[in-house]
Amino acid sequence: MAGLWLGLGFTAGKSIAITLWSAITAPFRGQTGGATAYKHVAITFARSFFGTASIEQIQYILPPKSAHNAYKALMHSQQTTPNIVRLHDGTEAFWMGNPDAEKLIIYFPGGAYCIPALPGHFDLVNALATDLKKNNQDIGVLFLAYDLVPHAQWPRQLAQGVTLVQYVIEVLGKRPSNIILQGDSSGAHLALAVLSHLTEGHPHNSIPRLSLSENLRGALLLSPWIDFGTDHESFRTNADKDAISAESLGRWAEALFGDTKMDKYTNPTDAPTGWWKLLPVEKIFIGVGGDEVLLDSIVSLAHKMKTEHPDVLVSRVPREFHVEPITDFGCKPAGSQTGFVAGRKDGFEGFMINRLACRNFEFNLGTSFDKLENMKGLSLGLALLAPLANAVAAPTVDLGYTIHQAAVESTKDGMRYLNFTNIQYGTSRRFQPPIPPPVNSTIQTAGAYNIRCPQGQPAWLSLFGQPVGNLTGVPPVTIADLPPVDPSTSEDCLYLDVFVPEDVFQAKGDYKSSVVIWIHGGGYVGGWKSLYGPGLGLMETAKKEGRDVIFVSINYRLGLFGFLADPDSSDITRNLGLQDQLFALKWVHKYIHLFGGDPNTITVMGESAGGGSIMYHLTSGNASYRPLFQRAIVQSPFTINIPARMQRSTLQEVYQRANVTSFEELKGLSTQALQTANALVVGNAKPYGTFVFGPVSDKYYPDYPPVLLNEGHYLDDVSVMAGYNTNEGVLFASPFVKNDEDYANLVASLFPGISSTALSIITDKLYPSTLSGKYGYVDQTGRVASTIGESLISCNEYFLGEAFARSNTSFRYEFSVPPAIHAVDLSYTFYNAGEATSGVNITLAGIMQRYFANFITTGQPYSHRPTDFPVDDMIQNFNISSVGRMKDSVSTKRCKWWQKADFR
Repeated sequence: MAGLWLGLGFTAGKSIAITLWSAITAPFRGQTGGATAYKHVAITFARSFFGTASIEQIQYILPPKSAHNAYKALMHSQQTTPNIVRLHDGTEAFWMGNPDAEKLIIYFPGGAYCIPALPGHFDLVNALATDLKKNNQDIGVLFLAYDLVPHAQWPRQLAQGVTLVQYVIEVLGKRPSNIILQGDSSGAHLALAVLSHLTEGHPHNSIPRLSLSENLRGALLLSPWIDFGTDHESFRTNADKDAISAESLGRWAEALFGDTKMDKYTNPTDAPTGWWKLLPVEKIFIGVGGDEVLLDSIVSLAHKMKTEHPDVLVSRVPREFHVEPITDFGCKPAGSQTGFVAGRKDGFEGFMINRLACRNFEFNLGTSFDKLENMKGLSLGLALLAPLANAVAAPTVDLGYTIHQAAVESTKDGMRYLNFTNIQYGTSRRFQPPIPPPVNSTIQTAGAYNIRCPQGQPAWLSLFGQPVGNLTGVPPVTIADLPPVDPSTSEDCLYLDVFVPEDVFQAKGDYKSSVVIWIHGGGYVGGWKSLYGPGLGLMETAKKEGRDVIFVSINYRLGLFGFLADPDSSDITRNLGLQDQLFALKWVHKYIHLFGGDPNTITVMGESAGGGSIMYHLTSGNASYRPLFQRAIVQSPFTINIPARMQRSTLQEVYQRANVTSFEELKGLSTQALQTANALVVGNAKPYGTFVFGPVSDKYYPDYPPVLLNEGHYLDDVSVMAGYNTNEGVLFASPFVKNDEDYANLVASLFPGISSTALSIITDKLYPSTLSGKYGYVDQTGRVASTIGESLISCNEYFLGEAFARSNTSFRYEFSVPPAIHAVDLSYTFYNAGEATSGVNITLAGIMQRYFANFITTGQPYSHRPTDFPVDDMIQNFNISSVGRMKDSVSTKRCKWWQKADFR
């Protein structure tokens, strides 16, 4: 037992360490990680834990009998007597719904044949049966509790599945045409194996044959684990996106089969195409997530089945990991990238109803939308469930140029809201300013993907937190190193999402809600509107305060698509990404009243490059900004001065990577070629800690924002709440700086064109080589972190606070929860009540969200605490141990030097 505990401790410790690193790097992961930052962190922990933990350790935490306890707990909560069936061979199954109903679902739970059914399995299946009953569809569910590895190896589980089907037909007298087999993961594999055994042509030779008088009504297979090899390409491309890994699957398969020889029942992808011709089932639905490592094997099998079986529907849900709809990760609905909390009513039921009814799928293998409409019944469980296909249509909003339909969703705490995902706010013409979207008279929905703009990620980010060994620099990035382009990526990416409380939308003629517009970060080269989810925590917090918030998140062009510049020519329009943001702000001001929003109570909110973008908007000479927002929340604002010589150098590198010699040639390239060039330029970003692209000066943005703030050129009637994290620069600090010479060279490359005098001030006076801790650092890496953190981020917060305190009202805060590095505060900003925390202190998250929500709705940040935000020279501190006033830890002396911009 001691060894088991030690092993569990090591496994948990390793998983937590890996998860912390994933949380830190999540904002910059591009397309290589989970669809949202929260999901990315959650799946990283799961993948690490299951990839390391033994079956013995897993079953110590989740004993095989825990499925019985979960079932009994559910029945007890419903004041229902548990009804457990025990068959002649010892097989057990649990009844839910009405055992006397004509129509029946036989459910095979997943869990790699070694993890017992979780409470979420029971809650979701029970919710489906309950909801169907409300719609006059009486149905029973018989839930198989098959024996687990290592106590029982294959084909024991197949025999149990066949025995249960035999019991239902021969003992209970159910007609096969009223029965659906349903399963997820290994349970879907078991359902497919049972179907293969029931086929007249090839019953399993070690299990008694069972003949059917007619076909079963249907089979619902969610993320079937049907290939026990790990050589498919999706095991590589989705390795960092899924909650399971080749390592865990390999160990589980070995434990399941032992010395048993693989056959076509155990590895269905090895079966010939003709194997599927006589399957005794009328309709088959296969659902798979686009981020699954099993994706390729599932799609391959589906092709085979579709060739021989007349009615196979396959749905690939973009950006969902393995069995996400029923996995208890607390990932909440967010447009077409919806995740579901196990145990919530919007789990598997929501997956079927919302996804299929709203058409938020990509339909592969030639399946048409018309065919989908005809099969809604099956998608919910069978054609038996058809009445749900005629549910009342979700609300719509008429924008004049199009009509957009919402999805109606609920938070875990019960707040109902409308999700308007992928509303087109502009048309992005390549290398030109945005124009209004085209007129489209058809009703638009979220679509198959949560659209994002072309992305890039610097290679240096992958080195953060990793030992560099003998490396002397960041390895170069080649085409072979680039991840596949996410299918949600498009140059036509000027879309936004609107999330509005249902009651606000219903009262939109009589009531106006405050609005917050989220501008995502990502170094001006990465990120997208749904990166952190829909801001449900802010919406719920505002409602608890007796007010309301509508949350809007926007895309804008990135990298060379949004920030390519040529200081010597007007042919290239500068700052297209900022122009996109301005276009979105104007869209919100014009249309938000149609959702119940007040166009005169708008807050812009952004972090990192999003916060830096807001600094450009606040200091723009463009008069049209003045009515577009009244408040701003600026978190860790990242700006960098990009002089003309750097713009020229970047332009030439773009030409080289794209294999062209002129801007005209560049404009004519395919989107694939341009995206590849962008990814290569960003991937090879130098120096360490930079992103290549970003805003530059032009007629609307006449100078570097810190300079303009110092000169008094800004929107002085805006209220500003600005914050930074204590250790902003750690993420960007090069591990290759070993001495004073390395440090001086890095500073010179960060600020090309810097004079020798200014360089000496930085290296000798502001950040001298005294490594005693006197100046806030004890080694060269810390010295670099202080330099970058202050010059590019935390001093920007200081500049904002000082400027807006002179003209209006400003509120400043510091986030100091360890490790307090760049972007880790966003898990607090976007925490959703009731979710798994992944290290978030729920109390502090609630306090912070109350400050934010009240500032958005009233202009005053308060949270019913004895000390609210200071307006003097003190700063508000957010920490787990305390929340209150403190002395600003930013060096005002160093910041004032940076604001003079003598480094240019």
